Amino acid sequence: MRKADVLILKNICDPDILPLIRERKEQNKLTVYESADNLCAIPPWNPVHFFYKNQENLTLFKRIAHYCDAMQFSVSELQKLYGYLNPCSAVFPNQISDVPPERNFQDLNETVTGALNEYYSFLKEIDIGLGPLKNTAFNRSRSDVKFLEYAIYNAVPGLTKQILPSSNRSSETLINVTVRYPIKKALQ
Repeated sequence: MRKADVLILKNICDPDILPLIRERKEQNKLTVYESADNLCAIPPWNPVHFFYKNQENLTLFKRIAHYCDAMQFSVSELQKLYGYLNPCSAVFPNQISDVPPERNFQDLNETVTGALNEYYSFLKEIDIGLGPLKNTAFNRSRSDVKFLEYAIYNAVPGLTKQILPSSNRSSETLINVTVRYPIKKALQ
């Protein structure tokens, strides 16, 4: 981290990083803080919920973001929420370099759960990916990574509600899907 010309700290909240940032400033090396989530609205199911529920940790996150040379975000909603922390900030939307070719789609299969590698294997097999999310402060500031994961694995990204950053994608790339089995079954 000391040798990098540009260091990006993603959601780092550790006081031990402050001396490193100071050292990098003295060497004229750029340190950027990346905020990838609305840390003030993390839902209870998220493993870091209780960490950021602690006001001291939120204050430290804000101090580190302010102390860095710049801040970056994946969605404009996060910049609206936290852009004030650093006078130099920008939004860099998620991107994929190669869009997969079109596919012929068949009937929907049921949802499966498991480890991350099982999830990626599952994505290779699906035709349509559903991303049902509640309209919450946390979800409104989420990046469109699910949209991109579905696209990378050739699944049509189907959204049940277009409240999220993925609705910023062009209308040609989004579809709404009527599911032939109850959505509650898929969420269990």
